[in-house]
Amino acid sequence: MYFAWLKEHTGCSFEDMPIPDGVDTVGALIPHITCKSAGHKTALQNLDAVRVSVNRVYGDLATPIGDRAEVAFFPPVTGGLEKATNRMRFVAFAIFRSFRRFG
Repeated sequence: MYFAWLKEHTGCSFEDMPIPDGVDTVGALIPHITCKSAGHKTALQNLDAVRVSVNRVYGDLATPIGDRAEVAFFPPVTGGLEKATNRMRFVAFAIFRSFRRFG
């Protein structure tokens, strides 16, 4: 799902997409997302203003992704990590759900 300004730029609520061959981290996935449209490029152009989670666990551009990973890009939010579970509180986020390798 996309919320806030990420939804406005991408023009959609969520999307499913295959993980391209050779992509194994969030950072390696970003160029494949930003080439989808001008809106996707705009949404992810300033990565200092975007936070990342994989399978609902806070991460960064070096976080590994695998088959069927749920990768989320979201604006910074107050509240941060829940220390007890290391799970991100999702207030506003852009989520790329159910990435799969097709081949």
